[in-house]
Amino acid sequence: MARIKKRILNDLKSVRWDAIEEIEAGDKRARQVRTFFTQKEAKEYLDTRRGSQPSLSKPFSDLKENFLTFYEGLEAAGIREASTLKQYREHLKLHIMPDLEFSDRKCGDITTQTVQLFLDRLRVRVSQAMAVKVKATLSQVLGYGAGRGFLAFNPARDAKLVTSNRPEIEDSVEPFTLPSKGELVRLMAFAEAFDNTGKAEVAIRLMMYAGLRASELRGLRWIDCDLDSDNAKITVNQRVDYQNKVGRVKTEKSKRHVPIGPDTVAALKRWAESAPEGRFVLSNEEGKPFTHANLWNRFWVPLLNRAGLVTDNPTSKVVREWSKKHAEYKEHAFGFHMLRHVFASLQIADGVIPKQLQLLMGHATLKLTMDTYGHLWPDDEADRGRAEAVEDQLKAGRY
Repeated sequence: MARIKKRILNDLKSVRWDAIEEIEAGDKRARQVRTFFTQKEAKEYLDTRRGSQPSLSKPFSDLKENFLTFYEGLEAAGIREASTLKQYREHLKLHIMPDLEFSDRKCGDITTQTVQLFLDRLRVRVSQAMAVKVKATLSQVLGYGAGRGFLAFNPARDAKLVTSNRPEIEDSVEPFTLPSKGELVRLMAFAEAFDNTGKAEVAIRLMMYAGLRASELRGLRWIDCDLDSDNAKITVNQRVDYQNKVGRVKTEKSKRHVPIGPDTVAALKRWAESAPEGRFVLSNEEGKPFTHANLWNRFWVPLLNRAGLVTDNPTSKVVREWSKKHAEYKEHAFGFHMLRHVFASLQIADGVIPKQLQLLMGHATLKLTMDTYGHLWPDDEADRGRAEAVEDQLKAGRY
């Protein structure tokens, strides 16, 4: 229901016109008011709203498609990351739409109770961590719908996901297990012998000794490499996403300078002599950055297979069918990101403090650094020493 109401201001002379919209959905009612100087402006606004207002009787699937189309536009404009849109699509496809008790409803029939019951069912089907992510996606969709007339309000706002403070089984183990020193030495040796150009060695060194994310590695340019100074370093200020688009790094904190050692400098200089013409350190023959798929399927999996760093399971069908020599390849023992963990562990072993590691890793917060790598700073001997010192203070009467 929509109406226009005349309102006289406190000075008893000035007049304003309120365009009032009231929408009911289930047991909820939303009231939106826009104020105008003239009655004509208020009427034109409501006429426009009547023409563009999505109906509350639209199915949730319409809202889903409208939401994804909107975010596709944001992604194309560079306002949102392609990975964010990909995650929304996966959550909707795998966890929200298959729940027909929820997704078959009309938008106007979705209430807080509807969302709550969906979350209760979701929590039984997936892990706690995934449930939290899916709830966030659903809240984004419903919030979008509330702002555009599919819903009168965001019913996810007051729905609660019942979680446990106790760690789940998969959360109680270490989030990652570092490769042994012998495995890393073997990886580097096989990288050096992988081709006769030095490209493979450069890729491994930049991930393991500079902590680059794979997307940052693919976006690294030669002008970002300071190889001739006494303080050689690389500068991280852009990346290449899954769709091979060059863009901004994840956050402002991801922009950083990372010192590199003489062996890595030498490897970069050797590779520069035979690298294809172009601005990217790792590029194809056309000078364009490697796609993530090519770097993975044609470099990473073959390299780990040659080095024997594999499991007993076959690798992906895509890799096995690429050529006959890849037909017997096994699944990799670890992925690109493990070398970033290795970089952090090497820095910690060398005495880096948490705040400095945050800067080197390009983490948005110190909490993220400590949550990920805090367990690598154990010092049991120091803990025992402090415990003895506390007792000694009381014995000596120094309290």
